[in-house]
Amino acid sequence: MTDLAANSTKTQRSWRDLDLRAVAPFVALLLLLILGTFANPNFLGVDNLLNVLTRSAFIAIIAIGATFVISAGGLDLSVGSMVAFVASLMIMFMNSGAIADPALMLVAAMVLAVVIGAACGWANGIITTVFQIEPFIASSMVSITTGPELVPLLTREPRGCRLSSEDISVSLPTES
Repeated sequence: MTDLAANSTKTQRSWRDLDLRAVAPFVALLLLLILGTFANPNFLGVDNLLNVLTRSAFIAIIAIGATFVISAGGLDLSVGSMVAFVASLMIMFMNSGAIADPALMLVAAMVLAVVIGAACGWANGIITTVFQIEPFIASSMVSITTGPELVPLLTREPRGCRLSSEDISVSLPTES
């Protein structure tokens, strides 16, 4: 018998040994699912689950990127304002009607969004690495500079006005 096999003993674990901090989010999710099912019988239906997955995919993609930043030891606060900034520029491009073909317009808008997002991320990275500014401060500066400018950029209204969903629209040309 090897030393490892001789020294290892099976220990029986009880539910008291369970780390509640690790299990608590899953218990909370289970409770929310149960409450949602009682509130609406269609809550766990295929249509609703696909709707939830579709709507949360956007946030999941952002969360994956934020996970890389946090695991590298940084803290990026500009994610929300960058998403809003890039999305607003994409909407403005799509509303401009610069390209007549709807499919080509959508592809061009997506490429534009990726390029602008990458450029903003690159600028944030340069500020952090070359100028040795803490990521917290650099991303805060980006959030401050891009966030307040979105309202006048999208609505052509003076600063301080309220932005509603009616102010932003995307219209794609349709084939007749």
